[in-house]
Amino acid sequence: KALVRSVSDNESGTYSCTCFNQAEFLTFIKNVYVADEREEIVVSSQEEGWGLVGSTVSISCVAEGTPRPEIDWYKGGSKVVEGVFPRDGFRVEYEREMFKTIGYLVVDEGKFTDSGVFECKAFYNVNGWEYSETSTSTLTIDKPTSSRIKCLDTVVEEGKAATIICAVSGVPLPLVTYTKVRYI
Repeated sequence: KALVRSVSDNESGTYSCTCFNQAEFLTFIKNVYVADEREEIVVSSQEEGWGLVGSTVSISCVAEGTPRPEIDWYKGGSKVVEGVFPRDGFRVEYEREMFKTIGYLVVDEGKFTDSGVFECKAFYNVNGWEYSETSTSTLTIDKPTSSRIKCLDTVVEEGKAATIICAVSGVPLPLVTYTKVRYI
């Protein structure tokens, strides 16, 4: 147990606690921040995430504030609970820094029905009051479809620029490349 009396801003930082004996050596690291008052939460989430049925898909949310915010994900007003709601296969992973949290909503073996609008809620409690901000992301999980391509013939006057137009569709969207074909 360490006690710092009458803390000031310059005591903010990362502290480690180390213990050891002949059998083991352990170190734990914790962040300590000093705040005169709460600062507003700034939250932003990935606008959209996309993947194919059966793949692993994720969307992210970044929240910054003092104290460091926590993040929960919601779908249709209900909190995402790993392995329970909306179904087994949903999980939340976190990266944490002193004043920032990144929350990843991960869907393993995505299903078409997993698509929808998800809400990222960033929050913290100060003196018994909860402060929160939200941001939304759209997750789309599609079934693969066959690709289609349609190109227009182009007639151009010699010495002028030519524009070749091809329209494509498919899930995932096909990559388009243009190559001159040489006939022999």
